[in-house]
Amino acid sequence: MAGKSWQDVEAEIRHIVTGSSEKFSRDTLVQVSDFVMLARECCPVPDNVGKGYRATLSLYWAAESFEVEIFADRLELYRFFGGRTEIRHVEHVAGSPFPQELAAELPKRGAGDRLTP
Repeated sequence: MAGKSWQDVEAEIRHIVTGSSEKFSRDTLVQVSDFVMLARECCPVPDNVGKGYRATLSLYWAAESFEVEIFADRLELYRFFGGRTEIRHVEHVAGSPFPQELAAELPKRGAGDRLTP
């Protein structure tokens, strides 16, 4: 998915949700929508979008070795460091603002990254 647009990310999310044998909860889908709106403002397009272990969605940025898994009631942030993984839970009520410090932990768009719709 590298080099694609946020529209491609949203299309892949729709494809995963509609093609899944597991039903995604309304709150999970609202969380995903909320997170994508936040990420579009400050992050490069993720390298991969995938279904999580359960009816969750994950966005992955390879250059930063960073993944966000989106649940109905929280986000799980995974940062991978040469053989170990740092995991942080961010509790969040779907439809409410994210904590301000969350944006500081997300991958940052570089000077060469395109602003894609």
